[in-house]
Order: sequence, then C-alpha cells, then structure tokens
Amino acid sequence: MVEDNHNIVLQWVGDIGLNEELCSPQYHESIREGMAKLADEAGPCDLRIGNLESPLWGDGGVNQLKRPRICTTEQAAKCILPLGLDLLFVGNNHIYDCLERGFENTTAFLQNNNIRFLGAGKSQREAAQPVILEKRGISLGFLNYVHRNTNPNVPSEAGVFLNYFDEAVALEEIACLSRKVDVLLLYLHWGAEQFIRFPTLAQRRFGRQAVETGATVVCFDHAHTLQPHEEWRDGHIFYGLGILMFGHVPTEDWPDLPFRTAIANIEVSPKRVRGVRLDYRYRKDIIPVRDNRKSRLRSQKRLNCCIRLPDRVYAIIYEWEKFYQLQIVACFKFIEKSGGIIPALLRIRTRHFSKLMRAVTIAFRRTQP
Repeated sequence: MVEDNHNIVLQWVGDIGLNEELCSPQYHESIREGMAKLADEAGPCDLRIGNLESPLWGDGGVNQLKRPRICTTEQAAKCILPLGLDLLFVGNNHIYDCLERGFENTTAFLQNNNIRFLGAGKSQREAAQPVILEKRGISLGFLNYVHRNTNPNVPSEAGVFLNYFDEAVALEEIACLSRKVDVLLLYLHWGAEQFIRFPTLAQRRFGRQAVETGATVVCFDHAHTLQPHEEWRDGHIFYGLGILMFGHVPTEDWPDLPFRTAIANIEVSPKRVRGVRLDYRYRKDIIPVRDNRKSRLRSQKRLNCCIRLPDRVYAIIYEWEKFYQLQIVACFKFIEKSGGIIPALLRIRTRHFSKLMRAVTIAFRRTQP
C-alpha cells in the first residue's frame, strides 16, 4: 500500500461514540456512507486506529455509579466498519457502562470483525496485555492506559478490569516493550478538564518522558477537543485529537471546541517518526467534513507554539484558558440563550457574580509564584 518499504503510514482518528440517536436505524445508512467516504478521503495507510467510547448494550443493565453513560447497538457499531479500523483502544472511562455482558458483546463484535483491541479485559493481566502487530517487516507494539481522573467508576467487584495508569509501572512497561518492537504506540485516556485546548503540565511532562523512555508515538484523549501536538526527540506527541463522531451533542450548551477534530497521518520507521500530517475536520453533522481553512491552521499553529513554552509560562496560559472556556464562553452562551444582552442582564442574580469572582480568584492564585 505504501511504496517506501522502510516506512509505514498510520492513521489515528479521534474518539468514536455511536450512542443516543446514532443507535436509530434511520441514521445507519448515512453513517456507513460517511465512514466509507471518510476512509477514501483519508487516503491509504497501513494501519488505522482509534478509541472506542461506546460499548455495546448487554442485557439492559448499566453501571449505576457512572454518569453519563455511552452505549450502542450492534447494528450501529457495524456502521463504522467501512472506515477500515484495524485496532481500537477500549481502555477508557466508558467501557464498563453496560456491565460485564456489554463488555463481552463489545469484544465479541471486535473479534468477529478482525479488529484488535486492548486496555481492558476479564482479568488484570488481560487488561494490561500489550498488542504487537507486524506490518511489512516492521513490528509495532501498543499500550493503553486509562487515568482515574476520567472517572470510570468501575466497582471493585466488577468482572471487567481496566489498565489504570500508574506512572512508574507505565514507564517500566514502555521501556520493556520498546526493546521488543520497532515502533511503540502509546494511548492514554487522560484529561483533567474537558473542552480545554491544552493538556495539563503533568500530561506534557509524562508524554515527553514516555518518548524519552522508548515510545515512538504518544496520544492522549478525553478532553473532547483538538489540542496541540509536538515533535519530541525522535517521536511525536498528540495531546488530543478530539471526537470523530458522537451522538446527542447538545449544541446549545456545548462550546464550539468539541466539533473540531483531526485525523493524524503518521509516517514511521523503526524507532522514529518520519513525518506527520493532520487532516483537520469539523463536525457539522454526523460525519466530520474537511476543514483545512487558513484560520484553522493558524489556530493550531498557535496551540503548538504554546506547548513548547517553559513550565511557569505554560502553567499561567493553562489556568487562563480554563477560565476563558469555563467562564467567559459560558457568559456568551448565557447571553445567547437569554435572547440578547438586555434580557441576560435582567436574569443575572448575585450568585452569578459570586461564582465569577470565585473563578477569577482561583485562576489568579494558581498563576502566582
């Protein structure tokens, strides 16, 4: 498929959710057609991978400790097959939403359609098991961890296990697997804040450390928006590719950020990344359409520049990004939903001012030395 026998091309897509209205048969044909078109537009690759957020329904039971829950049907799940996914990460905060039977149905569906998976299992050993594939003479190893701050809320007596992130263990496993494969790809379902355009300092530090330890490509997700990416040593780090598709997006409440996503085209050779190209997209409807406008490219370039700033400066930018997205954007949404500035002013109460001032105080304190 790829002419250069020394390199292979990977395509990494964002989060895949087939929940809510996407379970309805009326959407299935358009999803299948959209997935086929997306695969054609993305172009040829040796391996296409992503994160599956929506487990299949089980026997009707759900994880009562978890909200929101994301579930889908087998008929809806079949609609993504034209995308040609080779491997899916299931170590995320939703894989136990439909309990043991849902997990069993999900893994059976993937196995029946020749899609490899990792990150969760019926035992702790199975959940931590890496996947090793070979493409045209190059061996690729995959690891998947889920951070507890994504709130999987899997009860201790559950019969499904997640490969929870532990920094020391992860670094040891990265170093060990990197000695056995030519290319190591690491996926972390980790994001402290959703709808924020930057990763935390802890994520940035660990992503770089993972590359220095032996990872070739590192990808985070959970923030539900497109975040920066950077070249580091001989590897590359994607801090968030956003949502490829997702059901029931309440557009009147959500900011614009969850509709921005990208498909990462990554050319790799043993122990290094040779090139990266992002195919930027915007989800106007079910399937994200191409959005390679100059404004999008400039916006991404600014994000990528910020990720290289010193820790102290970056920490300040991160805190004010949180304040802007969670407070200022919310104010604009409040005005829009109220029908204008005057109606919004008439609806303002003392608690609104108090909440805003608390957020300002917190942001200011966190940015002080």
